[in-house]
Amino acid sequence: MGTRTEEIIEIDGSTGEGGGQVLRTSLTLSVLLSKPVRIYNIRAGRKDGGLKEQHLRAIRASGELVAASIKGAELGSKEVVFFPRGMVDKSEYRVELRTAGSTGLVFQTLFLPLSLHRDCSLLIKGGTHVRWSPVADYIRDVFLPAVKPMGLEATLEVLKYGFYPEGGGILRFHIKKAALPLKPINVIERGALKGIYLRAKAGGLPEDVLTRGIRRAKERLEGEGFTDVGIDCSPVSSGGRGMYMFLLAEYENIRAGFTAIGQRGKRVETVADELIEEFTEYARSDGAVDIHLSDQLLLCMALAEGVSRISTPLVTAHARTNATVIERFLPVRFGFSESTRSSVIEVEGMGYKGEST
Repeated sequence: MGTRTEEIIEIDGSTGEGGGQVLRTSLTLSVLLSKPVRIYNIRAGRKDGGLKEQHLRAIRASGELVAASIKGAELGSKEVVFFPRGMVDKSEYRVELRTAGSTGLVFQTLFLPLSLHRDCSLLIKGGTHVRWSPVADYIRDVFLPAVKPMGLEATLEVLKYGFYPEGGGILRFHIKKAALPLKPINVIERGALKGIYLRAKAGGLPEDVLTRGIRRAKERLEGEGFTDVGIDCSPVSSGGRGMYMFLLAEYENIRAGFTAIGQRGKRVETVADELIEEFTEYARSDGAVDIHLSDQLLLCMALAEGVSRISTPLVTAHARTNATVIERFLPVRFGFSESTRSSVIEVEGMGYKGEST
């Protein structure tokens, strides 16, 4: 991952759904490949477009990895130019979000460059369980087990939980250097259901909030024919008041995860209903990989050696946007085969072997 001199890659931030994923994927690949990038029209698809705090921290943290020269990294900015200069060799990395910005999204931006560089630790402070992003449980129990057979390995500890709006949560990752090239992934069938596990945790709220949520979720699951359910229900140390519910469905070939976040004024029974509805929609389909994981796996698939194929309930706009950005950086093309009950995403990976690839 040394410095290269070449033309800058131009990425239109309004591509596809025009969200923050365009920025995050572009940063990851710029760092990984040592290719400068200009991203414009950032988050043009959002009513509050431009850079927010968590995007700024992802940019600055990415820049610290490669001693980058950065232009436009300011709140509200809709254009960033990022010039990587070469990987900075450290064994410990820290990122602090001043708000409840998503620690999970920052992790996703940094994980591959760090994994392909060296053994290291990564500490991220901010929102560990916030809306519109992968919560710590999902990363630990779904994403990391899915990429481990590909050669990507890390552990995650939740040192403190962080909810919106206070944040203040702390995640610590220990990342193992991956052996290149990465192996492809092929998951078309889920296989037999091995178990369903419900988790409900809260900070600064009465315990009956959790028991009510679990009771409602169990009732809904039993109505769908799922009667054997593991339960984890407990208060947690957190940076502020908040709660969440998480459902892990473990199958023979894959794990799927579903999250619902509590909000002020929303009954916990409604939170439980949202959780179970998302799971049952997945369970009634034939797709193996849940829609969030399908998106998160795309870059790993593109870097791996050989053909990767996954089935998913549907191809989201988020996934198509991500694929389009990846194709701007890498010599790969994604294929999408869609049907009523499931869709298949396929790509022949480039077989990334390091900076000489």
